Amino acid sequence: MITTRPGDEHKIPDHFLVYNLDEQESNIAVVSVLDGVLETIGVKTDRKLGENHLSDLIAPNRIQSLIKQVLESAKIDEKDVKAIVLAGEPSKTMIVQSILEGHLPGREVLQPDDFTSDEAVAYGTALQAHFLSDDYDGISPSLVDVTLLSLGLETQGGGFEKVLQRGTVIPTAKVRVITTIVDEQESAVINVLEGERLVANKNRMLGKLEFNNLPRRGKGDVEIEVTFQVDAYGVLTVAAVEKGSDREVRLVVSLGVDRFNAAEVDSIIQKAQESTEEDEAILEEILKRTDSGGDEKDGWSGD
Repeated sequence: MITTRPGDEHKIPDHFLVYNLDEQESNIAVVSVLDGVLETIGVKTDRKLGENHLSDLIAPNRIQSLIKQVLESAKIDEKDVKAIVLAGEPSKTMIVQSILEGHLPGREVLQPDDFTSDEAVAYGTALQAHFLSDDYDGISPSLVDVTLLSLGLETQGGGFEKVLQRGTVIPTAKVRVITTIVDEQESAVINVLEGERLVANKNRMLGKLEFNNLPRRGKGDVEIEVTFQVDAYGVLTVAAVEKGSDREVRLVVSLGVDRFNAAEVDSIIQKAQESTEEDEAILEEILKRTDSGGDEKDGWSGD
């Protein structure tokens, strides 16, 4: 078994609230920007708050509720939002803008005024095709696509730690440092998962990384650096390196969007939301067994 801890983070990213309004629904996201890398850290959707619903008396309350939900999802406060990005039909987003400015006063509102959102999507699609073509040999932009579901590791106790959150802009990479959990642990299996459930075995197994003949040291003294990287083509590479040595193991998995349709993704997310209490109870029961010296079966393995 091994345990995880986040890597050191010294820089503070900028956070932008991105609000996209179309005829049928509102999509709101929190995007974190650090050193030119964009990461979506929170996403919420209201399918009953489109352009045609803005005249409803409850529309302002629904928008404010959506803001609160996405900030909670992203685990940031209102004061952490640097600016607001609006996308949609300008004549309609003006209504949303006034509500957002009232809820988040003093923030700059960024909105394209030379082209419509549809034109931006078409232009972006053409750019993406060009950047991914064999004829292009320049530097591709970071904003190409997003992860459909969260990607992460199984942790001690059978939990699921999300390394790359659902909706993370790709290409992207993130590092976690994991350590041994018992004295003289000689081996470990790192399970790589995809999904939204809190319990590891309720998610989809993408593969595993195995380390044998680890140095026989004290608990927590052996460290393995695990890097999750998704390229512009949607290929996930998980690389694990034993610190202090050159030993490395890799797992490569294609995350092609054709694996799921929109309805399947929505179903997975909804099931996870509905199962939160169930998953928390399962993890609590596993923790009790572990603390009492019972079965420590949990997805991480080791001697």
